[in-house]
Parts: sequence; C-alpha cells; structure tokens
Amino acid sequence: MKVTFFLPATLLASFLSWGYPSPAQAQDRQLLMNAVESHALQQAELQFPMAQSIDISHRSNQSLNHLTPCQDWQLTNENQHWLGNIRIRVQCQTPSNWQLFWPIQINVEQNIVVLRQPAGRGEPLTAEQLGLQPANLAQQRQGYFSEIEPLIGARLSRNGQTGATINPRMVTLASLVSRGDELDIILRSPGIELKARGRALANGQAGEQIDFQNLATEQRVRARILNADTAVIEMQ
Repeated sequence: MKVTFFLPATLLASFLSWGYPSPAQAQDRQLLMNAVESHALQQAELQFPMAQSIDISHRSNQSLNHLTPCQDWQLTNENQHWLGNIRIRVQCQTPSNWQLFWPIQINVEQNIVVLRQPAGRGEPLTAEQLGLQPANLAQQRQGYFSEIEPLIGARLSRNGQTGATINPRMVTLASLVSRGDELDIILRSPGIELKARGRALANGQAGEQIDFQNLATEQRVRARILNADTAVIEMQ
C-alpha cells in the first residue's frame, strides 16, 4: 500500500532550507569580491612596480547562499604568482569555519623591450634598434625585458623583425664583467665591511656569482657581481 504525505508549504520550505542561511543572512558576494580584488591588486602592485595598469576580473559564478557571513577571513594565492589566471583560497575563521576557491584573472600592462628595427642573428644589438612598448604581461609566456640597457651589445639567436618582443630565449646577453677585469670585492658581515681588489676569473652578468682572485693574497674567492666595478661577498 502506497501512502503519500503532504507537507504545508511553509513547513516544506523550512525543511528544504534546513542547514542553510537565508539569502539575507548569507555571505555578501560583492563584499567577498571586493576583498579578493583589493588583496590581489595590492600584491600585483608589489610584484610589478613598473606596471602602467592592472586589471582584475572575476571568473566565478558560484553561489554563496549556503555560506554564513564571515567576519574574519584569510586570503591565500594558490599559484604563488600574481599574473594571469590564479585561484584565491578564501578561508573564513569567524564566526563559522568554511573555505572556497575564487578564480580571478590579472592582466598587467607594462612597457617591455621590442625591436624598433630589424636585427640579424648574431649581430650585437644597439640602443637605436631597441624601444619600449606597452604589452599585457600575461601574454608574454616566454618572458620579456623591461629595460633596454642590459640588452645593448646582446646577440640574437635568430633574425628579429620590427616590433618583435625580446625574450630571454632568443638573446645572449653581453657580459657585464669579463675574465681579467679588476673589481672591488666587498666582504660584508654583520657590523663589518672589508674591501679588496680582485680579478675576475670568468665572464658574468649582474647578480651572477663567479670566481675572483684576490690581488693581494692571490686567494680565490666567489662573489656576486653587483655592477661593472663591484662584487660582493655576504656573510651571515
């Protein structure tokens, strides 16, 4: 025998919504979007201080009606970078414990180095051949350069046409320091700074560590190139 029960409309609505806050009590969607956007913008500005503009768009249409309003939440970037498509983990601490992943897209417009004139493979680049042009960094998947000076004297691995973006894969940078160059070697440790003259034993770029020979003691040391005149050894 089949028995059918009929529930009053108010009781049925109460049953179906059991365990969920009413829309008026649910997490405000715009409030969450504002918090995510503000946090992402702040981090992107730190990562890209030379940016001309930063645009953040939300890619989520998920409902928040099942979540109670949060008074204390933590925002974490799951991708460890602030460019292109990323996911923000939103964790609520108070008054209830919940979390979700909120996808956003960050587009950063910044000047990058391009060819203003054609350049042949293996030919040293000149300042006249290079220029700056605004571009969306999210689309520069092979990398880019934001300054012209480090590329002067660099050589292309293939022919380049006018307007081409210079990326690290297509260029061999000229050495800032060449084997045999003499530089000031600075030894830094807490409360102490010593200076000696040294001779480079290899070619190197700014920020690169290479071997030097101390001209006074003839001892071999390893130091990081600071600029064309100075290398540094940092002791902790």
